[in-house]
Amino acid sequence: MQIFNENAETQHYCLNFQQEEMIRNYLQYGKENELMQLLEKIYWDNLSANVDEKEMKKLYATLLRVGEIVINRKKILPTDIMGEQYISWDEQMAVMRPDDMYAYLTLFYRKVAEKMSVNTERSHVIIEQIVQHLNENFSQDLCLSNVSEKYDISVSSLTRLCKEYTGETFQNYLTHIRIKHACELLKNTNATIDMISEQCGYASKFTFLRAYKRIVGLTPTEFRHRKE
Repeated sequence: MQIFNENAETQHYCLNFQQEEMIRNYLQYGKENELMQLLEKIYWDNLSANVDEKEMKKLYATLLRVGEIVINRKKILPTDIMGEQYISWDEQMAVMRPDDMYAYLTLFYRKVAEKMSVNTERSHVIIEQIVQHLNENFSQDLCLSNVSEKYDISVSSLTRLCKEYTGETFQNYLTHIRIKHACELLKNTNATIDMISEQCGYASKFTFLRAYKRIVGLTPTEFRHRKE
């Protein structure tokens, strides 16, 4: 049970922006251990600062809303996480004691982290499959929309995952694959620029030439002559 010093001067609860950001990140990526350690630190920091019962309840309501914002961005409802155990933060403020709110918050965070961890693992598998698909099928007509549809993932999610996994945007990553293959063809075959452009997935030779010059710093013809 949380013990409050009723004679101590009332302090506003302590929660800084950095701590909120860390909570969001831990929840988003399912890092339960780090999340629980941070939550415990916030708890003790506030208890030792003589934060009263009312302020502690405000703190827990704020932390609960932080978690709800994270799952809402994933189109997950609090009731999806807690089921019949779900109690809204405003209802908690009205009827629950601080220690009960803390217990609820801890359970909620654990369940969110567990669900996000599963989602993160699934996302990792999907992006690995997509990267393999791009490397094996770069000569085809590939774009964000048709690849996201093939793997049943939103365009925004694919954009984010590609950036996280490869460090590049979807289009830049695909372009680098195509230009790398074009360099191999220029070095090892006598194929024409038109043929290489088509084999690397470009419907337009001029689009290929612009992309090649941007990535390599040379035209395909200049590159081929330097390798001769």
